[in-house]
Amino acid sequence: EWAWIGEALADDFRVVAADRPGLGWSRGGSLPRDAAAAADALTAALEKAGIDPPYVVIGHSFGGLTARVFADLRGGDRRDAECVRTMEL
Repeated sequence: EWAWIGEALADDFRVVAADRPGLGWSRGGSLPRDAAAAADALTAALEKAGIDPPYVVIGHSFGGLTARVFADLRGGDRRDAECVRTMEL
């Protein structure tokens, strides 16, 4: 359960929690459902919500891999992607 982390950070930072397509509260997305597609979906969701960079993306397991790919695709520094017990590339 990650909700407490967002709640702890919310006083000092804008916190957005996103579900990958087809998981949690989100609708199913298109295939493939790999890390690049998840990073693209995250980019689209942030843009649609009008949330401008900079971003610090935190992910666990596959979410950590997605965070790394998100940072790489955006030309960012991997220091912008915090990974907790993540899958490796």
